[in-house]
Amino acid sequence: MIGNMIPMLLLAPLLVAVAFGDLARLRISNRLVLAALIIFATSVPLFAPDELGLRLAAGVAVFLALAVLFALGLMGGGDVKMLPAVVLFVPPEHWGNFALVLSAALLAGVAGVGVARAAVGSRGPTGWLAIDTPRAFPMGVSIALAGLLLPILAVTVQFFR
Repeated sequence: MIGNMIPMLLLAPLLVAVAFGDLARLRISNRLVLAALIIFATSVPLFAPDELGLRLAAGVAVFLALAVLFALGLMGGGDVKMLPAVVLFVPPEHWGNFALVLSAALLAGVAGVGVARAAVGSRGPTGWLAIDTPRAFPMGVSIALAGLLLPILAVTVQFFR
């Protein structure tokens, strides 16, 4: 159903802010995570009654898995908080699609940052920490891209059925 993507569409402007903030500062603000949770809470009436528990369980499971990666020093704290917040918006029937879109967005993000760093070379700082900081990866860009692309994918698939 396309209608169950409405909450994710409401999240779209916030996702753009997440992407730009992570590119510029290698940080995802707690305020953005909190704003996402507020949007989620106000969107609950739009969910099917049996979906809320599934969405909450998925968000907690993703948070716990990412918290382990954070403890191992493999992920940033903003990513650990933002990805589960976005997962709350993904309808259960689209979890597989979201995993695929997120995987593609992560690959595109790694490639994009690599290309940007190569293009800049040794010309000096760009003012974008994600480009200027070696071995740093702004995962918020990929999280945002996946959240923005999933509704487009859902509408496209529905259209061609």
